[in-house]
Amino acid sequence: MKPTLIQVPSYDNYSFRVSPETVPYLYNPFHYHAELELTYILKSDGTRFVGDHIERFRSGDLVLVGSNLPHCWKNDGQYFQGNPGLEAEIIVVHFKEDFAGPGFFQLSELAHIGQLIRDAKMGIKFYGEDKIKICDQLRKLVESQGAERLTTLIHILDLMAKAENKEVLCSFYSPSNLSSENIDRLNKIFEYSLERLNENITLKEVSNLVSLTPNSFCRYFKLHTRKTYRQFLNELKIAHVCKLLQQTDMSIAHIAYDNGYNNLSHFVRTFKRMKGLKPLEYRRKIQGSMSEE
Repeated sequence: MKPTLIQVPSYDNYSFRVSPETVPYLYNPFHYHAELELTYILKSDGTRFVGDHIERFRSGDLVLVGSNLPHCWKNDGQYFQGNPGLEAEIIVVHFKEDFAGPGFFQLSELAHIGQLIRDAKMGIKFYGEDKIKICDQLRKLVESQGAERLTTLIHILDLMAKAENKEVLCSFYSPSNLSSENIDRLNKIFEYSLERLNENITLKEVSNLVSLTPNSFCRYFKLHTRKTYRQFLNELKIAHVCKLLQQTDMSIAHIAYDNGYNNLSHFVRTFKRMKGLKPLEYRRKIQGSMSEE
């Protein structure tokens, strides 16, 4: 998907921006900005896109997105229906690589943070005890003033740089080329696909959506995403399957058939190839981690 460049809101003369937000839903079109972005999901769930990586997100997730790395967080459909009491609570920090001054993170004592900033170009997800420590400091950051505000962010970066419990999200570094061409077209494909995951989306209908022939659409989509539309759609479906495995007691077979997988063995193989575990193993692992938090 082709991202759009956005301007992060003003820092109000501060060196970085920290924003606790409670909103009806999370959704920006696939976009990028010069600032690094640290997002802590206090309460919410949906689908997250970071570069070429697609995954479910849920309450407690903590992700660092690097400068100019395209990304998008989109809540599930029920968040857009005006349901009372259903809202998204997050803490977001935006900062530039040189927010503490040019060359600051090149100092010997801080070189590990400089490496973290470079690694963030691929997107990083934190978990376990490291995540708990970082999130405690994020809550402190929201209330901090003056010099404590600056030192708290540096402490957070120090914790992230030293964390052992973290995962790189993208399979390759693909920064935006800063062109706005075809933004509307690709975001339309993104939105259409998410809204119709339970349907059998054909190449003909999605290509008609953006006024292309099926062959032209396939070339177009592969050019901009480095994957086929079927690969992309399958990743969305597996992300949705992960939600059902986490949040319901539906049988594996029921989940497979409801998501368009008519061959259970094929579904299990596909899921294991993409997630590294069989569906039942994934359910047990994720439910175990949720009970520990």
